[in-house]
Amino acid sequence: MGGGEHTTRPFENPDSLETRVANTKSAEKAARRAETNRARNVTLRSRMRTALRKVNDALAAGNKADAMAALKGSEDLLETLNVLFLVDADERLTTAVPLARLFIASGQTRLRELATETLIQVSVDERQDRVTELFDKYNLLTLPVVDEDGKLAGVITADDIISVLRQR
Repeated sequence: MGGGEHTTRPFENPDSLETRVANTKSAEKAARRAETNRARNVTLRSRMRTALRKVNDALAAGNKADAMAALKGSEDLLETLNVLFLVDADERLTTAVPLARLFIASGQTRLRELATETLIQVSVDERQDRVTELFDKYNLLTLPVVDEDGKLAGVITADDIISVLRQR
């Protein structure tokens, strides 16, 4: 090679075929993993909604024993459930009741009496780093997500945060 010529090796060129193939394989793997996680989450959400509907119906009827039976009948869900998020008639998030408080309360205790004093929540457009910061600062296991109307849109779990941190 003559004076001043510079050769580019394939691994140094971001547009090289090797780089594009590696990125494509990574992207395909990530897409498969995301689809698997999405399908699993859909199933879990459906099971969770069914179980929580039973609990909610029992609590609305004032029957703590039925609510406890519904929770106990969903033992696999209890592994991930540590708080009940309560909503009003318009489905706006109002408060949270730690599950442990429900188990130790007397049958006549109203849910509002068991609710946490401070409800930490985020909007659907909250930044990922802010959500991670909240989990760390308040040692959270779950964090409710609300839409612009204050309606419960979802819940972020500590497992979700761990998955995000692993991908960084």
